Amino acid sequence: MREMFIKNKGILIPFFKNESLKTFENISETDRNITRDTINSIITQNKLSSRRKSLQNWTDYLYKKLDPASHFLAAQINLVLSSPELVRNELMDREGNILKVIEEKENDSLSKLQKYYLISDLPAIFSINANLYYYYLCQLEPNQNNVIKRKDFINCLETSGKMLIDDKHELIHIFSLFENYCNKPLAGLPIETFLINYVYQLFYEFTYEQRASLTNIQFKNFCNKLGEYLIILSKSLKSRDYNKTYNELYNITELINNNVLLENRNDIERNSRLT
Repeated sequence: MREMFIKNKGILIPFFKNESLKTFENISETDRNITRDTINSIITQNKLSSRRKSLQNWTDYLYKKLDPASHFLAAQINLVLSSPELVRNELMDREGNILKVIEEKENDSLSKLQKYYLISDLPAIFSINANLYYYYLCQLEPNQNNVIKRKDFINCLETSGKMLIDDKHELIHIFSLFENYCNKPLAGLPIETFLINYVYQLFYEFTYEQRASLTNIQFKNFCNKLGEYLIILSKSLKSRDYNKTYNELYNITELINNNVLLENRNDIERNSRLT
């Protein structure tokens, strides 16, 4: 990856085209101060658990913002924090202190994250998070290359999307997609690695958190929308348009957080008023 500067903003994505990249609507001085304090505090901490707790508190704060970009950032950080336990064990010593080499990499990423947050550059932050998450996964089996054919991955992504649209109850393809590509570094493909794990996180959170109130119609609608986005993502990856890929991940996050979930909450409120 190379760093490109556009209007004094650092865009750390492989390619740049004319498509406008979505970012924050507004970052207040309070937001900036909280971010500075949080990241500066994390960098001084040795315990991996303490660092993760501080980041979790920050994402809780971001989720309370009205700006969908803050929700997108919070979801990215949560994915970074959700590395499997086996991976986390490789990041710390027996006392729970973060390993020096990991600390240096993480602190560098956090410092860059803070830098780009202060100038409202979410695309650059996305690239930082994707690369950090990829780096973590590589610690589990550093000598084992999870070599895949990029074309096969993209085709599987597209097929899963089509199956979600064609048959809303046939989930075997998307589960196969997750099983084959999640929680492992796809060799040389940090964006693709982050993308598939991010989609899995959204899928799991939606189905798990809504299980008590989710109707069959709502689930079909969710599958249809998710399928549409998977197809769009596969096409953007096929053309190596990472800006389009980024924007579609932003869109699907906004859809789930602000539309589908809100629709479910509204249904619950309507039903409660009728009873």
